[in-house]
Amino acid sequence: MEYYINKNEIETATQVAIKAGKLLEHDDNVQLLMAAAYHDSGDDDNTMLALNRVLSRDPLNADALRMRCKLHTNQGNYKAALSDIDVLVDNNELHTT
Repeated sequence: MEYYINKNEIETATQVAIKAGKLLEHDDNVQLLMAAAYHDSGDDDNTMLALNRVLSRDPLNADALRMRCKLHTNQGNYKAALSDIDVLVDNNELHTT
């Protein structure tokens, strides 16, 4: 996927990430890449599904919580975004990567 990103072939990189995510459904890192690819393609529903898959296995996954918080904020769901922020603060994970 990085190969396509470096060549500025974002659409191809997005498709590769989505295919990998479907094949490696139980790999949280791949699911996070898939969530980012769905987000980049404007697919909020599948972005949320991928993030929730990660969080169902690891409710304290800071990367997934940060991404979901941003998605909630973009959708105007501030209560849900604040809930994710609370989890991040409680676990000292509010910093950005």
